[in-house]
Amino acid sequence: MSLKNSVKVLFMTYEELQWEPSVLVRRLADFLGYSISAEEEDAGMVEAIVKLCSFQSLTSLEVHSSASTKLITRVENKVLFRKGGVGDWKNDLSVEMATQIDMITEQKFQGSGLLEHNSRTFSKSIP
Repeated sequence: MSLKNSVKVLFMTYEELQWEPSVLVRRLADFLGYSISAEEEDAGMVEAIVKLCSFQSLTSLEVHSSASTKLITRVENKVLFRKGGVGDWKNDLSVEMATQIDMITEQKFQGSGLLEHNSRTFSKSIP
């Protein structure tokens, strides 16, 4: 990815969404050109968006529990949804697998801004 087009990319991590969902909703709205007005903020729009997009809300949708998806035959929809927890990868990936993914990610995204963003994100302590 070219750094000259970096203003067209917004980096967010799952961890940031867990720590500061309201901040990221505002940032995403700004990035998409739909800034949230003070009136909308006072009316609770950001909190409503966070609630509608929450893991609990999305996993309660019928699509989550329905038998299978039309896009992938013979695969139950429930396998497409994770638990929604930070660090849950440890339940499915070995340390070696995670290291390999990290190495590939570093190689593929070097110079994109994502790695620098992640280093700032992960330097925070988890609340």
